[in-house]
Formats: sequence, structure tokens, C-alpha cells
Amino acid sequence: MPKPFNLGLALLLLFQSLQGGQKSTHSARVGDVQVTVIAARIASSQDIQEYVLHPRAGHTVVLVFLRVKNVARYPSCSHLDEWLHVKQGYEYPKSFGFKMNAPKTHNLLPTEESSGQFAFEIKSGTEPSSLKLVRNAIGEEFCATSQHRDTRISGPESVSLSLLGLPTHSEQSFAPITQLSANTQAKFGFEEQQSNLVLMNDGFEYRAVDYGFGRIQVRNQGTAKDFTELVFWVKFQITNKAENLIGNPRYFPSVLDALRVTDNWGNVYSLRYPSAADVGGNWYGAELPIPEGERRERYKPNESSWAVRLIPAGELVQGVKEFRIYLANQFDYPKFSFKVEEPMLRQQDLHRSQGEPNSDELKVKVVTERRVPSSR
Repeated sequence: MPKPFNLGLALLLLFQSLQGGQKSTHSARVGDVQVTVIAARIASSQDIQEYVLHPRAGHTVVLVFLRVKNVARYPSCSHLDEWLHVKQGYEYPKSFGFKMNAPKTHNLLPTEESSGQFAFEIKSGTEPSSLKLVRNAIGEEFCATSQHRDTRISGPESVSLSLLGLPTHSEQSFAPITQLSANTQAKFGFEEQQSNLVLMNDGFEYRAVDYGFGRIQVRNQGTAKDFTELVFWVKFQITNKAENLIGNPRYFPSVLDALRVTDNWGNVYSLRYPSAADVGGNWYGAELPIPEGERRERYKPNESSWAVRLIPAGELVQGVKEFRIYLANQFDYPKFSFKVEEPMLRQQDLHRSQGEPNSDELKVKVVTERRVPSSR
């Protein structure tokens, strides 16, 4: 005799099957990477102190913690812009914090993972609801072409990951430094060395060749458009110090990204590649005054490339006494940066065929920051 039909059991099984088929609202693939949001919270006073945040009056800071994994067959080409969406319908760009470690999305090897966090300054009274990630499709296409991929990078141009229902704390290593254990408190030690170069573990030597507060010559036509507007500029040299052929330098960004710079007041700047607006509105007839141009795909032993990066004068505050220029993609300690003292006093332009100064003419030091746990 057949058993009677149980409507409640059928509805339960249907509900479970629908739930099993739903995709996570906290994880999505964006270009080459799978991004998962693992924690989010409103920054406490301790967070603000630990991460050296500077929220404006009438604003609060939201911390979002993520895990990123390269799910492509090639080194990842993903460049993402991050926006925080609030229930009131507004969107806020990411903010900067001195101790923030953003997850790496570009140049991750296949299956490699990276973890980190973002800070977003939002208007007090608004409620964070989701994280929006936007791909830089043009940059990805350029990167994928240089890798000679068989297929183009596909997928949506942007995704939104829900922040609702997430824990407030993550068990990842990037949790606030005072929570390492009950008996330890992380301290940071700083070492300064009078030098303008640092040899990193990727086999490359990174050198701050020259810098100045002035203009960059981009043409030689005897017109007003021969030079950029007033900028703070830095010329770098990247050299393969390994004994074999190696690829792209890990700790220097492409033309699509920027180096992070802080000043003595705690302000944060982007030391970036010149744009068309910097060189007179377009690149017609313009050329940066550096030998060989930008970085290459492969470097022979002792082979170098050069790069120029700038900060427009209009973005700088008055009274700058010091710049700290951080190498890119440093997710673990020790971390390295170039300390430039009295940068605005070196008032000079960058001309074509300009020789290199002696290192003793530059007020540059290499700063090494180490995490030093000690018992209370």
C-alpha cells in the first residue's frame, strides 16, 4: 500500500534544493580572480588607531576583509576598482589607511591566493550593504595580449558582493595587530639606511635615481606644450640582479597602477604614470625623457628599465617635509620604502638626456619596517 503524500516534507525538500542551487552572495569571479568577502564592520576607535585612519567629521569608516584567488591558467591580469554601496543608494570609493593591506589581484600566479582589507569612509547615518568591484577591461586586455592568451578574459564588467550576514572579525593574519594573542602585542621597528636602492626577493634592484619639484620635458618643439605643469616627479631604475632571465618586477606597478606615498602629515598620494592631461591634452609628439621607456616582459641579467612617476602640484598640501614612497605589492613584513627628506626644496625640471646626479646629492633613505612581537 503506497504511503500517504507528505506535503510538508515535499516543501522542505524543495526549499533545500533551491538553497543548494543558490550562488553565494559573498563570493564571485571577477576577470581572472575569485573574490570572497569574509568579514565587515564599522571601524572602532581601536581600528582607527591601529590602521592609522583619518575619517572626517560626520563620517564613519567601514572595514571590508577579502580573500582573492587566481582561478585563471595564467598570471592574473585583474585590476579592480572598489566601491561601497549603502542602503540609501549612494556609493563611496575606498579610502586610505597607513596600515591597510589591500589584497593583491594582479600578477597572482595560477591558484595563488591573497588576503587583505579595504577601508571606506561613508557619511554617518548611512548603512553599508554591498561591495561593488569594477574591472579595468582595457588594462586586462593589454595584459592578456602580452601573455599571448588563447582566449580573451570574459565575464561581467562588475559584480556586487553582499556585506549582510558577515562576521565582524576575520581569523586571517591581517586582523588588527593588537589581537595577535592575549600575551603579546605587536610592535613595529624601523631601520633607516642612507641609500637610494633596495634589492628585493624577486631578484630585482629598485633604485630612486632622481627626483624634483618642477616640470617634465615631453616635447622639443619650442612651444608651451614642451613641458608638463608643475609636478613632483621621481625617476626609477629597475635592474635584474639575478643570474638568470626573469620576468616582470613584482614590486613596481604597471602604468595602470600607482605607488603609494605618504607625507609627514599622514596624507596619502598616488605617484602615478603621466596622463594625457599632464602632457598638454594628448600624446601627439610627446615622449617621456627616460631611456628605453617602460618595463619589459623579460630581463636579462643586469638589464634595466626606467620609469617616471609624478604627483601634480595641485594635489600636494603645504608644509611637506618628507615623503615615504612605498614599493608596490608588499603584503608581508618586512616592508620597504624610500624616504625623501625636504622633497620640495629640490626644485628642478626633468629634461631630455639629463644626466644622473650623484647619490650624495639626493636626500633619500631606505626605510625597512619590521613587525617585532614582544611580551607584555
